[in-house]
Amino acid sequence: MKYIPSTRSQNSMIGYQISRLKIDTETKEEMIWLYTDGRTTKISELRFDEASNVIKALLSGQAKYETPKSKMIRKMLSMAHEMNWEHSTGAIDMDRVNKWVNKYGQYKKNINLYTEAELPALVTAFEKMYLKHIKG
Repeated sequence: MKYIPSTRSQNSMIGYQISRLKIDTETKEEMIWLYTDGRTTKISELRFDEASNVIKALLSGQAKYETPKSKMIRKMLSMAHEMNWEHSTGAIDMDRVNKWVNKYGQYKKNINLYTEAELPALVTAFEKMYLKHIKG
């Protein structure tokens, strides 16, 4: 099957919308990666249909991408999962996570109340605890 590359006009529209929405480079690359099923992270390498889907998503506010805050929280929850901090259903035990965050976190509040700027220190502390757990 022959694929049609995206047009300059499409690429410009995507770039403009990303700028307008103040989407950072890492988030933009993740979004492109998601819309290409992991084929690329570059706007210039989009196919016509992929570019159309990205434009529709950006214009409608339905674009698939993760904010840096959600990435950091997801990273912590992934480590919690690996340490078996979960219920019998397999769902993360958020009470346990929040108890740890309230006890050891700098700001003594639940994980979802942390701002993007506050999270890096919390993630680092959680990683240290996780590594101790893994080492035994």
